[in-house]
Amino acid sequence: IVSQLAPFQIGIKKAMKIQQAFGSQALEVIKEQPYKLCDIKGFGFLTVDEIAHAFHAKLDDPKRIKSCLYYVLETAGIQGHLFLPAMELLDRAYTLLNHEKEAVAKEQIKEEIRALSFLSLFIAEKGNVYLPHYYTYERESAEAIVKLIAKEGKEDSTLEQAIKSTEKKFSIVLSASQKQAIKTSMQNKVSIKTGGPGTGKTTVLKVILSIYQQRNQKNKVLLLAPTGRASRRMAESTGYEQSSTIHKALGLFEQNKD
Repeated sequence: IVSQLAPFQIGIKKAMKIQQAFGSQALEVIKEQPYKLCDIKGFGFLTVDEIAHAFHAKLDDPKRIKSCLYYVLETAGIQGHLFLPAMELLDRAYTLLNHEKEAVAKEQIKEEIRALSFLSLFIAEKGNVYLPHYYTYERESAEAIVKLIAKEGKEDSTLEQAIKSTEKKFSIVLSASQKQAIKTSMQNKVSIKTGGPGTGKTTVLKVILSIYQQRNQKNKVLLLAPTGRASRRMAESTGYEQSSTIHKALGLFEQNKD
């Protein structure tokens, strides 16, 4: 196994995984059905595809198409996407499967997406395609947020004056929607602010933090963001040094991948 796969930087450790997975049929699998290697942890589609090309495997093998689709969705997940629009998934897979010459038609890829969805190995919803565990994460998170939002907030008659004082402090004039956003945040356990660049989200956050700190001087506030850059940006724009990525604050660290 090592001698056959040495040109692809497959060492003893990975060769042992292949031996454990396929036993005495290992060499036959490598030569005749190389895309089965994608089922072994640590063997990515790009490496397996290179091996398969060397052994002249069929480029329109359904297993190749399936492995490519998984790779595209898993890569998107690493980049922070829970799903991909079906057409984007199709286009990305088509590009990867036909980087030298057209070997796989788009209709073949569509058929494989349909088959994987029918078997519930992919979840297709509203034109988007998920890996099942990402779909579960999103659904459960949404349900938890809805339950928190559904809890009735407490009215606070002093907020209007607090907002006016903070406007004066920062020499700003808030819009009606910004004021409502601040009130919603201060009166409810969970709130979601959305909007494109320049719509005033950072200003709203800054005012919320200022009012909260005035009222709860003993409490510390921790700002969390998905990326280090976003975390630093929040700290710079609000003046609060207690800022971190979500995964660091939770003590989650990426495992060393084989």
